[in-house]
Amino acid sequence: MVGVLVVALIGVLVAAPAGGAERAAVKRPRLWPADAVPGSLLVTRTNGRVQHVVVTPGREALRAAALNDDAGVVAVEPDYVRHALNVPNDPEFP
Repeated sequence: MVGVLVVALIGVLVAAPAGGAERAAVKRPRLWPADAVPGSLLVTRTNGRVQHVVVTPGREALRAAALNDDAGVVAVEPDYVRHALNVPNDPEFP
């Protein structure tokens, strides 16, 4: 009885598709931040330069994943608009 169970279990494991392992290796684009500038990416290259890349709004994550596969790319980041929130607390500041 136990032998039949072991043989049946091995048959299931052998017949099971390896899709789980293959799916884990596929890079899926992560959700793009809602507060990022639509259609705008910042790409840092291996030579240290940062390049502004314009893409179709809503396709940022897909384009970022494609750019990440390039050997000459160090990082692909969302482009954010930054605002100064405070003035310095230096009394000598005009």
